[in-house]
Amino acid sequence: MESIKENIIKEAKRVEEDSMYSAKGHFVVANFWMKFHLWIGVPTAILAAIAGASALSQFDNHNIIAGILAIVVTALTAVTTF
Repeated sequence: MESIKENIIKEAKRVEEDSMYSAKGHFVVANFWMKFHLWIGVPTAILAAIAGASALSQFDNHNIIAGILAIVVTALTAVTTF
């Protein structure tokens, strides 16, 4: 009959092996999400800049507020993407 200590050691080794496989999987998926983040962030920043410029091309109060907000979103998106 196995002792409690041997059972704990066996379980710890099993948990260690499972953790290693999980870590490798997370590492592989993290590379995908890093690239995905850039593929989404760059067009978002560009579209927000275009929206801000087009809103500021017409001069009334509503478009100026929308344009300023779009430019702020562009800056924040660029900062978080890069």
